[in-house]
Amino acid sequence: MLQMLFGMFEHALVGTCLAALSLVLFSLAGLLRFFPRLASFLMTCLRGLLILSFRLYHLVLTFLNPISQNSMGIDVLSGYFRLIACILISLTIFTVIFLVFGAHWSGWLFLIPIVHGLAVGLAWDEIEKPGGLQLGVKI
Repeated sequence: MLQMLFGMFEHALVGTCLAALSLVLFSLAGLLRFFPRLASFLMTCLRGLLILSFRLYHLVLTFLNPISQNSMGIDVLSGYFRLIACILISLTIFTVIFLVFGAHWSGWLFLIPIVHGLAVGLAWDEIEKPGGLQLGVKI
């Protein structure tokens, strides 16, 4: 009986947390919808961050590419290896920042550099094009 009661409480708690998260996300989306200048500013900041990250990652990977090709035969400037390398560089920078500032560690916080590395790795070809990275142009 007690196990069934705790099971119902668990489902209610998970449902409440998910409902609160969706409410926060919808509120942020509505806020950005009603304040187009704020949305434009955030998109410009995001674009600048991705371009600066791309330049740093490109510099590091261009330096590491001959070393990795000679020792392992891996081209880190293309394909899945580029994506993995971007994630590893992002995790390394994030870890160094955490060690310098002495912040508290959490497993969920490592999702941020993983998503950032994925974003840079996946947008790599778009950033290199002459038009550059165009975030939110079709909004």
